[in-house]
Amino acid sequence: MNSSRAQSMPLRPVLSVGRYSLFGEFATGGMATVHYGRMHSVGGFNKTVAIKRMRRDIGMDQEFVAMFLDEARLTSRIEHPNVVATIDVVAEGGEVFLVLEYVRGESLERLRKAARTRKEHIPVPIAVSIVCGVLAGLHAAHEAVGEDGRPLGIVHRDVSPQNILVGEDGVARISDFGIAKAESRLQVTQDGQMKGKLPYMAPEQLAGSLQLDRRADIFSATTVLWELLAGRSLFRADHPGETIAKVLSAPIPSLRPLRPDVPAALDQAIRRGLARAPDHRPSTAAEHAELLEAALGQGLASPRAVGAWVSGLAGEVLQSRADYVKQMESISKLDAISVRASDASTHSVGQPVASDTGRSMPRPSDPVAPTPRGDESATPLGSVGSLGTSVTLAALQRSRTTRLAWIVGSFVFVTTCVVIVLVVALLGARNPTASKPNQATSSPVGSDFEPIPTAGLEAVASSSSAASSPALPAAQDGPVDAVPALSRTAAPATGTRAMPPRPALTRPYLPDMP
Repeated sequence: MNSSRAQSMPLRPVLSVGRYSLFGEFATGGMATVHYGRMHSVGGFNKTVAIKRMRRDIGMDQEFVAMFLDEARLTSRIEHPNVVATIDVVAEGGEVFLVLEYVRGESLERLRKAARTRKEHIPVPIAVSIVCGVLAGLHAAHEAVGEDGRPLGIVHRDVSPQNILVGEDGVARISDFGIAKAESRLQVTQDGQMKGKLPYMAPEQLAGSLQLDRRADIFSATTVLWELLAGRSLFRADHPGETIAKVLSAPIPSLRPLRPDVPAALDQAIRRGLARAPDHRPSTAAEHAELLEAALGQGLASPRAVGAWVSGLAGEVLQSRADYVKQMESISKLDAISVRASDASTHSVGQPVASDTGRSMPRPSDPVAPTPRGDESATPLGSVGSLGTSVTLAALQRSRTTRLAWIVGSFVFVTTCVVIVLVVALLGARNPTASKPNQATSSPVGSDFEPIPTAGLEAVASSSSAASSPALPAAQDGPVDAVPALSRTAAPATGTRAMPPRPALTRPYLPDMP
């Protein structure tokens, strides 16, 4: 990708899939295109990733879909710095997306072409260091085991310069396990079918051997090393048939006439890795890497030296990509992703989702730029199903809203209870006689009303008591003095009728209780 292409790519997301946003395309493979992407998670966590998007014109082929998913499943079991890490798999809207680690570097194929254009030889220590890193990654893949602890039997089958990435950090990484063959594939492909790039295939792979193992990858990696040092192809021909014939029977030229600076021991180690018979090659990729390093004699190039070599050949392209990524990251806001995540919970697959700019964000089934190859529309995957495990920010927002509502409700309830208690206490302080028995026998001074007279009731009670029981003797202390009559202490207001005088109130005689 040149700088002009990077500048022409859109800086806004061209597609939104779950918690991922797809931006411009920067690589194209046989099965998919690779896009810049951004992963958005909770707490403002964002990360730049590479998103591989399967081509729509082959999405209807279930075998290729299975191979695509196999790549994610297999690489998820490989944890090694020399293998491009797989982060996630998303199936949505009839398409499959593979989320990968974004490597700030360039493919070995482009680096080799850049060196050839400049008519420069790749330094021997750098070439051996790159291939030894690839062998280390392949060995990790060959030794990978499943969750049950059983070997997966992974064979890459497509080791080539196009599938090797060399980062600015000087680390070589192997990628694209899309056509790898393992014993526990999700869908077994037809044995004997030729997949991969012919000039880098092992002879037994071209012959359709059913016993293909890790030594086929050793042959392919050694072919890459031979071409890096020689500056030309080893088996490639104008016709595929001629290419196959050269892989099967053509003699392996020595590197010494082409590169006098290649040690003889290294030349012999390379020829051993290119042996036609698998039994004559090193048994493991790790063993072959040790042989190459020992044969080099002067030691492998350091990651710093490899990174400087990469920057020297592809510095302009890498800087252009870095500028694009920087701009992409600056406009990728968390609030925009929150809107898309919230809308995703209410929109069906295939409907546009509103972005932060007010424009509609296309879903996977909508046409997007760049235009994919072919005019075929997206085909549902059926049994493939949804494999994504995207984090939904809308659920987090709903949880926060629920907690906030609970806190506010509790505060209102407690406040209401406190107010009620204070009101009751205040009313009680202002009317202290409300809860006491009536002990007053006269009206307050200045009142316009008098207490209800009780003389009549007491007289009735006295007469009733006298009629029903004999007269009782007087107490030793004498009769109870009569209560003086109650009278008004204030003159009635002007214009009011004077109340008649009240008769004297007497208390009935009660004997002393024993």
